[in-house]
Amino acid sequence: MMKKQIFKKILLFSNLLILTLISNLNAGNSVFHTVIDASALAVGNALTGARFSHDAGLANPARINQFKPGAVLFSSESRFSGTLYRHIFAYRSLSSSIKFLFIHEGIYKIPDTRYALDDWNGDGMLNGNERLITGQISHFGQHRYGVMIQHSISWKDWQIGMGYNTFISSLADENGYGLTINGGILKQWNSSFSVGLEIKNIGILPMKWTTGYQESWSPEIFIGGSITPVMKYMWCEINLFFDGGLRLTERTLDDDFHIYDNGGIVRYGVELNADEICAMRIGRSGKGKLAIGFSISTEKNILNYTLSTKQGWGKNSTGHIFTFLLDVETIKKWF
Repeated sequence: MMKKQIFKKILLFSNLLILTLISNLNAGNSVFHTVIDASALAVGNALTGARFSHDAGLANPARINQFKPGAVLFSSESRFSGTLYRHIFAYRSLSSSIKFLFIHEGIYKIPDTRYALDDWNGDGMLNGNERLITGQISHFGQHRYGVMIQHSISWKDWQIGMGYNTFISSLADENGYGLTINGGILKQWNSSFSVGLEIKNIGILPMKWTTGYQESWSPEIFIGGSITPVMKYMWCEINLFFDGGLRLTERTLDDDFHIYDNGGIVRYGVELNADEICAMRIGRSGKGKLAIGFSISTEKNILNYTLSTKQGWGKNSTGHIFTFLLDVETIKKWF
């Protein structure tokens, strides 16, 4: 009896999950929101107007010059005991202000019990002597990919950047694709204070799925800055990062505030940096989303680690992110 009740729960959960995912194929455009490297998340991803050189640069393409020419970044995140993985690969051209980013998010081993029920009466429920044929329980995954090309130019004291984003998503047997652009500006007001603005998710091609469903984009506007340093003593300094944004024509339960039909978010982070050799960071990237992290740097390479959480520090709510920022000369020595 207990075993049958467990099978019933598995069947109900997996069928509801499959039907919900396939009937609401609307997750493709958020891959650039959910996939974040370790150092960025550790300061709350509050980097719209920041002077910060440890991250992949997903926030504001006008910041491209903070990413070292020829450098390669690789980031990997694991959540839910390895069920969910997120990856970032970034590279900046040696000869120009052009940067390439590749992003992946994958959910693996989602159970598919739609064809595993020995359903004698055809009601789709586990009744009487009916059973689940365990050998017919299959698995599927959800994968989201993003490719971003960024470039920037200088105009007077401003940096102006553009990002061109391609999205490809797959869920079970369905696929979707779409295109957006981002635009941003950045200005260094003095040796410590910088400010920036970014407009994200400007739709060029809506997310089109093989089901016929089309997913529209929700543009976002972010403005922020950084003070680096706020305070300095001998070889230690404290740096502050902050920004806020509006998601136009869309509200969610994760919003910090609302302005009519627009959802808003506030992000901030603090870094304690010891002579660019090691750093400790803590940040808030949204409602209930906290992270702490550290980095260790050599002359040319950086290792970042961040522990992140949403709504508590339990086993199923935390994520571990490792990010490696490598100099091109280091990579050449390996090959």
